[in-house]
Amino acid sequence: MRTEKFLPDVTDREIHLSNTGLQLLGNLGITGRIFRRWYQTTWGWDSPSKYFQGETPRMELAGRYQNLTTGDAYVGVQMVQDELSNDVKIVPAMYNKQEIDQAGGIFALGQSFLPTMKDARYKFHLLPAPNYDPGFKEFVTAMEEIEGDIKREKIERLPENIEERMWRVFWSDACISIPLNCELKLSRENLIEMSSVIRIILELAIKEQKNTPAGYIYIDQVVAILWDMFREFDRRLLSMEDLTNQNSKSISSIVNKLNGPYSMNVFYNLNNFLDELLLFPADRYFGAVECVWTDKSNFMDDLAMTISLLNNDLKSPLSPAKLTQEQKKFYQNTNIEEKVTDIYKIWFSPMTCFRILPRFLNYFK
Repeated sequence: MRTEKFLPDVTDREIHLSNTGLQLLGNLGITGRIFRRWYQTTWGWDSPSKYFQGETPRMELAGRYQNLTTGDAYVGVQMVQDELSNDVKIVPAMYNKQEIDQAGGIFALGQSFLPTMKDARYKFHLLPAPNYDPGFKEFVTAMEEIEGDIKREKIERLPENIEERMWRVFWSDACISIPLNCELKLSRENLIEMSSVIRIILELAIKEQKNTPAGYIYIDQVVAILWDMFREFDRRLLSMEDLTNQNSKSISSIVNKLNGPYSMNVFYNLNNFLDELLLFPADRYFGAVECVWTDKSNFMDDLAMTISLLNNDLKSPLSPAKLTQEQKKFYQNTNIEEKVTDIYKIWFSPMTCFRILPRFLNYFK
């Protein structure tokens, strides 16, 4: 679910990253998030899969490093500045199967670079390998706390294998976190019940992928099933057809429908939190997922918005004076604007399709 129809055009003139914007980019540490989208967007002309047209840089690289297709290799990048020349470079790093296995997996490898003591970790501000992501420290701390709760309350018996153990902790938490963050006006009991259904739906899709050689899961199909389930719990939500069909894509039709802004807000959240809370961590923090984006224009739009924000000290380029009355009304009823101009969230985006890599398929019984 993209929101371009709600936004003024920020790409109507040529833009470039200023020196101060470049410095800010380095300070924020989001280079890896931009890389993730570029690395898994179909820029190439070859079509190695029947599920989509085009080839991603990841697929091209996997032709040489086969372990990228199984989850036994991982590529990360960091932004560094030469102390002598002040030149800024994006430096890639490849982690092979031996390194990953010795560490106990990508998650454990990243965790090993963080201080174990709470106070020391709080003061730790470096971006740890191999993901170099600003959200990883908080993610690890949250997973450790949930793991402790599971053990203390004896909710379930966790595996001894650290990769499988932390993956199970993460997977369970992500399925719960998605409905809790979608801004649904439902009771907590309903939201927890929804999380169980979300997990079932996702695991059925993964089971089908597991039984299909070189198979992928289309995100639109997953969203359609999840949205039907959402509407079973909340009858106020509009149908997916009302929100997405070609005859009702103007903002006015959504604003003027009963529960239109509410429905669009929840729908936007569902689409984007599937990436932010589930597929992004699975991809960058565990190395468990391959994603594929086929819409190159969305990448360029997000890049343009990112550059505009960096050059403007993170101030939104969406001037209220440029908004139509309908857009102003829409923003009064939703908080989509602040999400699409949050530089940490811009690069979380629904993809065309994804697949769980073989190394992690074994953790789904």
